Amino acid sequence: MIEPFGVDFDHIGIPDAIIAGHSLRVVGDSITALMEQFSLTERSGLRIDQLGGQVAVSGKGIIIEELDLRTPVSSIGGRLAMTAESWRSFNDFTTEVPLRFDLKPSRLNFSDIAWFAPQLKGIDFPIAVSGKVRGTIAELWGRELRSVSVSIVHSPAQPN
Repeated sequence: MIEPFGVDFDHIGIPDAIIAGHSLRVVGDSITALMEQFSLTERSGLRIDQLGGQVAVSGKGIIIEELDLRTPVSSIGGRLAMTAESWRSFNDFTTEVPLRFDLKPSRLNFSDIAWFAPQLKGIDFPIAVSGKVRGTIAELWGRELRSVSVSIVHSPAQPN
């Protein structure tokens, strides 16, 4: 049996991760910290080599200032806010958690987006991008987006 491609939010599996930071503060239901290093490989194969920034977590969601996100093929910077009515919203992350992403000039590869949009599997399409992205994963839209195509490589379709 061939496993489906992409991150399965109902069955997240992270066998190991590296987390390092400092300046942890807990006030009420809010936690802030400077995250210097966070890396992991999810069971689907998604690999995060680096995730860092000033992180704030509360009942209202998660905010990462000065975001530094790197995978083997992407390097993304800026500010990311994920807001929610409650923590239960994260159970249906792709449709219930609005994102506000202010991208500094970054390099993004569609092969990383494919982990969340499996229809893009096999497309190796890196772009340089900056601007504002808003909405849920299911309904993202952008504003003031600037991009420059870096290169296009389309991998042959893989059997299902």
